[in-house]
Amino acid sequence: MRSLEKTQGDAWVVTKGRRKDVPFVGRATSGVWKSTLSEACIAQIEKVWGPLMSSLGYELVNAEFGNAVAPDVSLSKRLYKVQF
Repeated sequence: MRSLEKTQGDAWVVTKGRRKDVPFVGRATSGVWKSTLSEACIAQIEKVWGPLMSSLGYELVNAEFGNAVAPDVSLSKRLYKVQF
């Protein structure tokens, strides 16, 4: 992703006109959020999105949130058509 950003960044809507010395693509390391976010923040995210995260194959910090009722993502699908 970083190499694509360097070669195509000027064509991307989210990176067009941005500073070249501050990359849009961060560390891009799997699981960094588990050590970066607070336990309370992780619990909030997993409480709401845990079932979806589990269904997509993500390992949860709080396994009990993976068994909850999945959130209604229909509004998100309408707002963010490109991602779904």
